[in-house]
Amino acid sequence: MPSRKTNQHRVIRIGNINSRPGTKISGYLNVADKAASSIALPVTIVQGQSSGPTLVVIAGEHGCEYCGIMAAVRLIGSITPEKIKGTLIVVPLANPPAFEERTLFVNPIDAVNLYASYPGSLAGTVSHMMAHEIFSQIAKKADFLVHLHGGDYNEALVPFNYYAHTGNRSVDSMSRKLASCFPVDYVLEAVMAREASSGSPKGTSYAATGAGTLYGEASLKQIPSTMCESGGEGKVEEKFVQIHYDGIMNVMRLIGMLTGVPGLREKQTKLSSPVLVSNRKAGLFNPFVKIGEKVKKGQPIGEILNFQGQVLETLRTPISGMVVDRINFAAADSYPTQKQPYLFYIAKTE
Repeated sequence: MPSRKTNQHRVIRIGNINSRPGTKISGYLNVADKAASSIALPVTIVQGQSSGPTLVVIAGEHGCEYCGIMAAVRLIGSITPEKIKGTLIVVPLANPPAFEERTLFVNPIDAVNLYASYPGSLAGTVSHMMAHEIFSQIAKKADFLVHLHGGDYNEALVPFNYYAHTGNRSVDSMSRKLASCFPVDYVLEAVMAREASSGSPKGTSYAATGAGTLYGEASLKQIPSTMCESGGEGKVEEKFVQIHYDGIMNVMRLIGMLTGVPGLREKQTKLSSPVLVSNRKAGLFNPFVKIGEKVKKGQPIGEILNFQGQVLETLRTPISGMVVDRINFAAADSYPTQKQPYLFYIAKTE
Protein backbone atom coordinates (compact mmCIF):
# COMPACT_ATOMS: atom_id res chain seq x y z
CA MET A 1 0.00 0.00 0.00
CA PRO A 2 1.50 3.37 -0.98
CA SER A 3 2.52 5.79 1.73
CA ARG A 4 2.71 9.55 1.63
CA LYS A 5 5.79 9.60 3.83
CA THR A 6 8.22 6.94 2.67
CA ASN A 7 11.59 8.74 2.70
CA GLN A 8 13.68 6.24 4.63
CA HIS A 9 16.39 8.82 5.32
CA ARG A 10 14.15 11.40 6.96
CA VAL A 11 14.49 12.62 10.53
CA ILE A 12 11.26 12.75 12.54
CA ARG A 13 11.03 15.44 15.21
CA ILE A 14 8.41 15.41 17.95
CA GLY A 15 9.05 17.36 21.13
CA ASN A 16 12.55 16.55 22.37
CA ILE A 17 12.81 13.47 20.12
CA ASN A 18 14.84 13.36 16.92
CA SER A 19 14.55 9.91 15.39
CA ARG A 20 16.24 8.41 12.38
CA PRO A 21 15.82 5.18 10.41
CA GLY A 22 16.85 2.14 12.43
CA THR A 23 16.24 3.77 15.82
CA LYS A 24 13.79 3.49 18.70
CA ILE A 25 13.67 6.62 20.83
CA SER A 26 11.39 7.76 23.65
CA GLY A 27 10.89 11.28 24.94
CA TYR A 28 8.25 13.88 25.64
CA LEU A 29 6.14 16.43 23.80
CA ASN A 30 5.27 19.52 25.81
CA VAL A 31 1.62 20.32 25.08
CA ALA A 32 0.76 23.07 27.58
CA ASP A 33 2.38 25.18 30.27
CA LYS A 34 1.05 25.78 33.76
CA ALA A 35 2.23 28.45 36.18
CA ALA A 36 5.14 26.43 37.55
CA SER A 37 5.15 23.23 35.49
CA SER A 38 4.40 21.80 32.06
CA ILE A 39 2.15 19.07 30.71
CA ALA A 40 4.24 16.69 28.65
CA LEU A 41 3.12 13.55 26.83
CA PRO A 42 5.30 10.43 26.61
CA VAL A 43 6.08 9.61 22.97
CA THR A 44 8.01 6.72 21.43
CA ILE A 45 9.11 6.62 17.79
CA VAL A 46 10.25 3.38 16.20
CA GLN A 47 11.72 3.73 12.70
CA GLY A 48 12.54 0.71 10.58
CA GLN A 49 15.54 0.63 8.30
CA SER A 50 13.28 0.24 5.27
CA SER A 51 10.80 2.81 4.04
CA GLY A 52 7.10 2.27 4.62
CA PRO A 53 3.97 3.85 6.07
CA THR A 54 3.70 5.85 9.28
CA LEU A 55 1.26 4.52 11.88
CA VAL A 56 0.26 6.64 14.87
CA VAL A 57 -1.22 4.95 17.95
CA ILE A 58 -2.69 7.14 20.71
CA ALA A 59 -4.17 6.02 24.03
CA GLY A 60 -5.04 7.54 27.39
CA GLU A 61 -7.24 10.50 26.43
CA HIS A 62 -9.45 9.40 29.32
CA GLY A 63 -7.12 8.88 32.25
CA CYS A 64 -8.85 5.84 33.77
CA GLU A 65 -9.27 3.79 30.59
CA TYR A 66 -6.37 1.56 31.47
CA CYS A 67 -6.59 -1.31 28.98
CA GLY A 68 -5.75 0.91 26.01
CA ILE A 69 -2.90 2.54 27.92
CA MET A 70 -1.50 -0.86 28.87
CA ALA A 71 -1.75 -2.12 25.29
CA ALA A 72 0.14 0.93 23.99
CA VAL A 73 2.88 0.41 26.57
CA ARG A 74 3.07 -3.27 25.62
CA LEU A 75 3.38 -2.27 21.96
CA ILE A 76 6.28 0.04 22.75
CA GLY A 77 8.04 -2.74 24.59
CA SER A 78 7.60 -5.33 21.85
CA ILE A 79 8.37 -3.45 18.62
CA THR A 80 11.94 -2.87 17.48
CA PRO A 81 13.27 -1.19 14.31
CA GLU A 82 14.37 -4.58 12.96
CA LYS A 83 10.78 -5.85 12.94
CA ILE A 84 9.09 -3.13 10.89
CA LYS A 85 9.07 -1.20 7.65
CA GLY A 86 8.18 2.45 8.03
CA THR A 87 7.55 4.32 11.27
CA LEU A 88 5.52 3.64 14.39
CA ILE A 89 4.66 6.59 16.66
CA VAL A 90 3.03 5.74 20.00
CA VAL A 91 1.54 8.05 22.62
CA PRO A 92 0.46 5.79 25.51
CA LEU A 93 -0.91 8.63 27.65
CA ALA A 94 -2.53 11.64 25.97
CA ASN A 95 -4.03 13.12 29.15
CA PRO A 96 -1.56 12.98 32.06
CA PRO A 97 -3.62 15.28 34.34
CA ALA A 98 -6.64 12.96 34.15
CA PHE A 99 -4.44 9.90 34.72
CA GLU A 100 -2.73 11.41 37.75
CA GLU A 101 -5.96 12.66 39.33
CA ARG A 102 -8.00 9.52 38.41
CA THR A 103 -10.55 11.82 36.78
CA LEU A 104 -13.55 10.57 34.79
CA PHE A 105 -13.94 11.68 31.16
CA VAL A 106 -12.46 15.17 31.47
CA ASN A 107 -9.22 17.01 32.10
CA PRO A 108 -9.37 18.05 35.78
CA ILE A 109 -7.72 21.37 35.01
CA ASP A 110 -10.52 22.79 32.82
CA ALA A 111 -13.29 20.11 32.96
CA VAL A 112 -13.09 19.72 29.16
CA ASN A 113 -13.34 16.33 27.44
CA LEU A 114 -10.16 16.00 25.37
CA TYR A 115 -11.83 13.20 23.38
CA ALA A 116 -14.15 15.68 21.63
CA SER A 117 -11.76 18.66 21.37
CA TYR A 118 -9.91 18.10 18.08
CA PRO A 119 -8.34 19.58 16.06
CA GLY A 120 -7.89 21.89 19.02
CA SER A 121 -6.88 25.51 19.34
CA LEU A 122 -4.03 27.45 20.93
CA ALA A 123 -6.62 30.11 21.81
CA GLY A 124 -8.66 27.71 23.94
CA THR A 125 -8.30 26.28 27.42
CA VAL A 126 -5.59 23.77 28.31
CA SER A 127 -7.43 20.77 26.80
CA HIS A 128 -7.91 22.58 23.49
CA MET A 129 -4.20 23.45 23.53
CA MET A 130 -3.33 19.81 24.22
CA ALA A 131 -5.61 18.69 21.38
CA HIS A 132 -3.95 21.18 19.02
CA GLU A 133 -0.46 19.91 19.78
CA ILE A 134 -1.46 16.23 19.56
CA PHE A 135 -3.21 16.79 16.26
CA SER A 136 -0.70 19.10 14.60
CA GLN A 137 2.55 17.60 15.93
CA ILE A 138 1.65 13.90 15.94
CA ALA A 139 -1.58 12.88 14.21
CA LYS A 140 -0.87 14.78 11.01
CA LYS A 141 2.36 12.83 10.56
CA ALA A 142 0.33 9.63 10.14
CA ASP A 143 -0.60 7.65 7.06
CA PHE A 144 -2.86 5.61 9.34
CA LEU A 145 -4.11 6.26 12.87
CA VAL A 146 -5.34 3.97 15.64
CA HIS A 147 -7.08 5.44 18.65
CA LEU A 148 -7.44 3.33 21.84
CA HIS A 149 -10.31 3.81 24.28
CA GLY A 150 -12.58 1.80 26.57
CA GLY A 151 -15.11 2.33 29.31
CA ASP A 152 -14.12 4.81 31.99
CA TYR A 153 -14.08 3.55 35.58
CA ASN A 154 -17.85 3.96 35.88
CA GLU A 155 -18.61 2.27 32.52
CA ALA A 156 -19.06 -1.30 31.37
CA LEU A 157 -19.17 -1.84 27.60
CA VAL A 158 -19.15 -4.41 24.83
CA PRO A 159 -15.87 -4.21 22.86
CA PHE A 160 -16.37 -2.56 19.46
CA ASN A 161 -14.67 -0.27 16.96
CA TYR A 162 -15.58 3.12 15.54
CA TYR A 163 -14.65 4.53 12.18
CA ALA A 164 -15.86 7.77 10.60
CA HIS A 165 -18.11 8.29 7.61
CA THR A 166 -16.54 11.28 5.84
CA GLY A 167 -17.93 10.78 2.33
CA ASN A 168 -14.46 10.07 0.95
CA ARG A 169 -14.93 6.51 -0.29
CA SER A 170 -11.25 5.64 -0.36
CA VAL A 171 -10.58 6.88 3.17
CA ASP A 172 -13.80 5.44 4.61
CA SER A 173 -13.17 2.06 3.02
CA MET A 174 -9.66 1.88 4.44
CA SER A 175 -10.86 3.02 7.87
CA ARG A 176 -13.40 0.19 7.78
CA LYS A 177 -10.59 -2.27 6.99
CA LEU A 178 -8.59 -0.96 9.94
CA ALA A 179 -11.61 -1.55 12.18
CA SER A 180 -11.88 -5.13 10.91
CA CYS A 181 -8.32 -5.76 12.15
CA PHE A 182 -9.58 -5.77 15.73
CA PRO A 183 -10.96 -9.00 17.22
CA VAL A 184 -14.32 -7.46 18.15
CA ASP A 185 -17.79 -8.51 17.05
CA TYR A 186 -19.22 -5.03 16.51
CA VAL A 187 -18.35 -1.94 14.49
CA LEU A 188 -19.97 1.51 14.33
CA GLU A 189 -19.68 3.92 11.41
CA ALA A 190 -19.88 7.33 13.11
CA VAL A 191 -21.47 10.30 11.41
CA MET A 192 -19.50 13.53 11.41
CA ALA A 193 -22.39 15.78 12.48
CA ARG A 194 -21.49 18.29 15.18
CA GLU A 195 -24.73 17.84 17.11
CA ALA A 196 -24.97 15.26 19.89
CA SER A 197 -26.50 11.89 19.19
CA SER A 198 -30.23 11.36 19.55
CA GLY A 199 -31.25 11.24 23.19
CA SER A 200 -28.08 12.90 24.45
CA PRO A 201 -28.91 14.75 27.68
CA LYS A 202 -28.54 18.49 27.58
CA GLY A 203 -25.31 19.76 29.05
CA THR A 204 -23.05 16.76 28.51
CA SER A 205 -20.05 16.86 26.21
CA TYR A 206 -20.45 13.19 25.32
CA ALA A 207 -21.91 12.43 21.91
CA ALA A 208 -21.90 9.40 19.64
CA THR A 209 -20.52 11.34 16.70
CA GLY A 210 -17.10 11.36 15.11
CA ALA A 211 -16.96 15.15 14.99
CA GLY A 212 -14.25 16.54 17.26
CA THR A 213 -12.70 13.12 17.88
CA LEU A 214 -9.15 12.25 16.94
CA TYR A 215 -10.16 9.40 14.61
CA GLY A 216 -12.89 11.51 13.00
CA GLU A 217 -10.88 14.66 12.42
CA ALA A 218 -7.89 12.65 11.17
CA SER A 219 -10.20 10.91 8.70
CA LEU A 220 -11.31 14.31 7.41
CA LYS A 221 -7.62 15.00 6.72
CA GLN A 222 -7.59 11.82 4.58
CA ILE A 223 -5.82 9.74 7.21
CA PRO A 224 -7.67 6.40 7.52
CA SER A 225 -8.40 5.86 11.22
CA THR A 226 -10.23 3.66 13.69
CA MET A 227 -10.93 3.75 17.42
CA CYS A 228 -11.20 0.63 19.55
CA GLU A 229 -13.36 0.53 22.68
CA SER A 230 -12.23 -2.33 24.92
CA GLY A 231 -12.13 -2.66 28.70
CA GLY A 232 -13.53 -0.46 31.45
CA GLU A 233 -14.57 -0.14 35.09
CA GLY A 234 -11.12 1.06 36.15
CA LYS A 235 -9.53 -2.35 35.60
CA VAL A 236 -6.59 -3.76 33.68
CA GLU A 237 -7.97 -7.01 32.28
CA GLU A 238 -5.79 -9.10 30.01
CA LYS A 239 -8.52 -10.15 27.56
CA PHE A 240 -9.37 -6.51 26.85
CA VAL A 241 -5.73 -5.39 26.67
CA GLN A 242 -5.13 -8.18 24.16
CA ILE A 243 -7.98 -6.98 21.94
CA HIS A 244 -6.22 -3.63 21.56
CA TYR A 245 -2.79 -5.17 21.09
CA ASP A 246 -3.85 -7.84 18.60
CA GLY A 247 -5.79 -5.25 16.62
CA ILE A 248 -2.78 -2.98 16.30
CA MET A 249 -0.57 -5.87 15.19
CA ASN A 250 -3.12 -6.82 12.54
CA VAL A 251 -3.21 -3.20 11.35
CA MET A 252 0.58 -3.26 11.00
CA ARG A 253 0.34 -6.43 8.91
CA LEU A 254 -2.46 -4.98 6.78
CA ILE A 255 -0.51 -1.85 5.86
CA GLY A 256 2.75 -3.69 5.25
CA MET A 257 4.70 -2.64 8.34
CA LEU A 258 4.93 -6.21 9.62
CA THR A 259 5.20 -9.43 7.65
CA GLY A 260 2.38 -11.92 7.80
CA VAL A 261 -1.30 -12.07 6.96
CA PRO A 262 -3.65 -9.94 9.09
CA GLY A 263 -6.47 -11.72 10.86
CA LEU A 264 -9.49 -9.71 9.76
CA ARG A 265 -13.00 -9.90 11.21
CA GLU A 266 -15.01 -9.88 8.00
CA LYS A 267 -18.38 -10.54 9.68
CA GLN A 268 -18.58 -7.82 12.31
CA THR A 269 -22.12 -6.77 13.20
CA LYS A 270 -22.78 -3.14 12.32
CA LEU A 271 -24.06 -0.82 15.04
CA SER A 272 -26.02 2.26 13.98
CA SER A 273 -28.27 5.10 15.19
CA PRO A 274 -26.95 5.11 18.77
CA VAL A 275 -28.97 6.80 21.50
CA LEU A 276 -28.01 7.85 25.00
CA VAL A 277 -30.66 7.16 27.62
CA SER A 278 -30.62 9.31 30.73
CA ASN A 279 -32.88 9.92 33.72
CA ARG A 280 -34.99 12.92 34.72
CA LYS A 281 -35.55 12.05 38.39
CA ALA A 282 -32.83 11.90 41.03
CA GLY A 283 -32.25 8.94 43.30
CA LEU A 284 -30.90 5.38 43.20
CA PHE A 285 -30.31 3.87 39.75
CA ASN A 286 -31.34 0.23 39.41
CA PRO A 287 -30.55 -1.23 35.96
CA PHE A 288 -32.60 -4.11 34.56
CA VAL A 289 -30.40 -5.02 31.59
CA LYS A 290 -26.75 -5.95 31.04
CA ILE A 291 -24.29 -4.90 28.37
CA GLY A 292 -24.68 -6.99 25.22
CA GLU A 293 -28.37 -7.61 25.94
CA LYS A 294 -30.87 -7.14 23.12
CA VAL A 295 -33.79 -4.81 23.91
CA LYS A 296 -37.04 -3.83 22.20
CA LYS A 297 -38.42 -0.31 21.78
CA GLY A 298 -40.38 0.73 24.87
CA GLN A 299 -38.91 -2.01 27.06
CA PRO A 300 -38.18 -1.03 30.69
CA ILE A 301 -34.39 -1.08 31.11
CA GLY A 302 -34.00 0.48 34.55
CA GLU A 303 -35.58 2.56 37.26
CA ILE A 304 -34.86 5.40 39.66
CA LEU A 305 -35.85 4.76 43.29
CA ASN A 306 -36.04 7.03 46.31
CA PHE A 307 -34.76 5.90 49.68
CA GLN A 308 -38.21 4.84 50.80
CA GLY A 309 -38.34 2.22 48.04
CA GLN A 310 -40.72 4.10 45.76
CA VAL A 311 -40.22 4.07 42.00
CA LEU A 312 -39.77 7.66 40.83
CA GLU A 313 -39.06 6.93 37.18
CA THR A 314 -39.00 3.93 34.86
CA LEU A 315 -36.41 4.15 32.09
CA ARG A 316 -37.40 2.75 28.69
CA THR A 317 -35.37 2.30 25.54
CA PRO A 318 -36.52 4.54 22.67
CA ILE A 319 -35.24 2.07 20.06
CA SER A 320 -34.83 -1.66 19.53
CA GLY A 321 -31.20 -2.69 19.59
CA MET A 322 -28.38 -3.72 21.91
CA VAL A 323 -27.08 -2.29 25.17
CA VAL A 324 -23.55 -1.32 24.18
CA ASP A 325 -22.54 0.64 27.27
CA ARG A 326 -23.92 1.18 30.76
CA ILE A 327 -22.99 3.47 33.64
CA ASN A 328 -22.39 1.54 36.87
CA PHE A 329 -22.79 4.33 39.42
CA ALA A 330 -26.01 3.88 41.43
CA ALA A 331 -26.16 7.55 42.45
CA ALA A 332 -28.27 9.36 39.84
CA ASP A 333 -28.68 13.13 39.73
CA SER A 334 -31.62 14.73 37.95
CA TYR A 335 -29.24 16.63 35.67
CA PRO A 336 -26.32 15.38 33.57
CA THR A 337 -22.86 15.57 35.09
CA GLN A 338 -19.44 14.70 33.74
CA LYS A 339 -19.40 11.65 36.01
CA GLN A 340 -22.86 10.59 34.83
CA PRO A 341 -23.45 11.98 31.33
CA TYR A 342 -25.97 9.21 30.55
CA LEU A 343 -27.03 5.81 31.92
CA PHE A 344 -27.28 3.60 28.80
CA TYR A 345 -25.78 3.69 25.31
CA ILE A 346 -28.02 1.68 22.98
CA ALA A 347 -27.52 1.11 19.26
CA LYS A 348 -29.41 -0.64 16.50
CA THR A 349 -27.80 -3.80 15.13
CA GLU A 350 -27.66 -4.65 11.43
